Amino acid sequence: EEGIKGTVLCINPMDINYEKIYYEYNLAAKGHIIWVTFTNSGHIAVVGAGTDINFSKSRRCGTWWIIDQLNKNIDWYKEKVIVMPIEGLDKSNGLKNVDNVLKCRNGVEHYVGECLISFNIPILNYFSHRNYSENFWLARKQNDYNL
Repeated sequence: EEGIKGTVLCINPMDINYEKIYYEYNLAAKGHIIWVTFTNSGHIAVVGAGTDINFSKSRRCGTWWIIDQLNKNIDWYKEKVIVMPIEGLDKSNGLKNVDNVLKCRNGVEHYVGECLISFNIPILNYFSHRNYSENFWLARKQNDYNL
């Protein structure tokens, strides 16, 4: 998308240094990061945003509950995650004081998830990236993501 400027990195989650990413990619805030985690079966588990990449096995965590229901042999893939530092965002969440949903980190998170789905790439925790209602998102899409 023309309005999104970012870099796609494949990183060992144990090596992630949010401070370094913040400075190296000239981010407006440390949390202006979109990330994708996987299962050991190769499926995308979560599309998320911020500095909280984790591999929770809490049954209260929607993602682990989904993984657990699918197959006892499926687990988190902890060797690599996709990390996308996004430059030029106005804010992390909320749409107040932005004129385009793609100038907000949570808007870009939603956009990335929807792009994957549009290419028939399933996300196990489908709702992980869904920051806005379907009607809201469709209306923004029809208006070049302007509010």
